[in-house]
Amino acid sequence: MKQLCNCFLLKKGEPKLLFIELIANSLFINVDAPTIIFPSETRTVLSWKGNPTRLECVAVGYPAAAYSWDRAGSNQLIKDEEFGNASVLTITPSVDSDFTNYTCIAKNLIGHDSAMFLLKPISKYSCT
Repeated sequence: MKQLCNCFLLKKGEPKLLFIELIANSLFINVDAPTIIFPSETRTVLSWKGNPTRLECVAVGYPAAAYSWDRAGSNQLIKDEEFGNASVLTITPSVDSDFTNYTCIAKNLIGHDSAMFLLKPISKYSCT
């Protein structure tokens, strides 16, 4: 009898085991839900109207995560660029409502994780 896969899911952050049997051989592969490693907590990013601003999110997990971005809890998907285990969202604020929360969601077949960014306005000519 040929068994294609048998998955054992544990608590978030613990290794998951995927068992695959090929004919008479067994193969064990460790799989893991994505864990966002950057940023590790809510990150505040300062910008001004007309300034292209990059938000970067990095996750580890296997299989590799697929990313999506949400704007202020709207469940509105935003286009991003993916580079290996990272996702970059570039925002060019043009109106006051662009200064809000953005959430990066990393997801694979095992689970998901998310991280939040707060985009705050500053004067183009201010010194910090």
